[in-house]
Amino acid sequence: MANPWFRMYAEFSHDPKVQMLSEAMQRRYIMVMCLRCSNDLVTLHETEIAFHLRISDTEMAETKTLFIAKGFIDSDWNLLNWEKRQFVSDSSAERVKRHRAKRVEQGLPQQNSISPKLRLAVFERDKCACVYCGSGADLTIDHKLPQSRGGSDDIENLATACRACNAAKRDLTYDEFIDRKAGNVTVTPYIQITDTDKKQNIKPSVAAKPLDADFEAAWSAYPPRSGASKTDSLKAWKARVKAGESADEILAGTKRYAAYVEAKGTEDSYIKQPSTFFGPGNHFKSDWTVAEARASPVGYESAKDRSRRETIENLTGRGSNEQRYEIIDINETCARHLG
Repeated sequence: MANPWFRMYAEFSHDPKVQMLSEAMQRRYIMVMCLRCSNDLVTLHETEIAFHLRISDTEMAETKTLFIAKGFIDSDWNLLNWEKRQFVSDSSAERVKRHRAKRVEQGLPQQNSISPKLRLAVFERDKCACVYCGSGADLTIDHKLPQSRGGSDDIENLATACRACNAAKRDLTYDEFIDRKAGNVTVTPYIQITDTDKKQNIKPSVAAKPLDADFEAAWSAYPPRSGASKTDSLKAWKARVKAGESADEILAGTKRYAAYVEAKGTEDSYIKQPSTFFGPGNHFKSDWTVAEARASPVGYESAKDRSRRETIENLTGRGSNEQRYEIIDINETCARHLG
């Protein structure tokens, strides 16, 4: 991580450009600033940024268009006027500059760009399943040795990962993340010490506590929800376990609910906050069985199916015919493996 904090000014509360945004868009703007602070915007794919924002690909496209129109970001998700707002001692500009220069030296583009053909080869090799948890949903490409630590785009350094595992892994290596999920080791996070910190003699924090493997599994399985707080969810989880509830039962209930949300095509705003789901209401004990649906009228298209169709049309409507065929090949490959 570049910095654990960034400077935010009081004018945010009365800047017309900001206050004309909906509360949801204001939250996304702040989240983008948080990602910029930690330099994640340099290495993440747009689908991974969407996961951090807990929004769909369609909402991601709308958000990007609006933020560009407002002058908040450019087309590469670089925050405009960021350097003017942060002190020199706060900035990670030099690290970003070195990172991009190193990629150029390796013959790679300044920002991560993995071709559909290479992505297909990685998915095919890994049988369209996350190498960390085995999930076949929301798949992305992960770097076993992170780019921030010198990892390349060679296929040997690439792996298939679901968005949840990819986001949780951050700048850990493949082996470090496997050990961390198993609870075998603790990892001391890297903290950049600024000039201000040196004057105040601030020391880095101690090693992080081992992860709760059962909670992490439930958090990864839980359907994405805007505004979800992992900290509050973990507190609710621990309270239930302390009250005598079985972690296995809570995890099983989480998976039932995730399947229910998927089957029903539940919109984001109607998905329960995970802190509520793990709360004293014991929602995880509910059946969450989806009744057999009646046949849809001819020509009927659900909101979920429409969203998927529009996403595919947006993808296949850009680039050359060869790129469109590559995208179709990826879909067919995963369909064979996931059956």
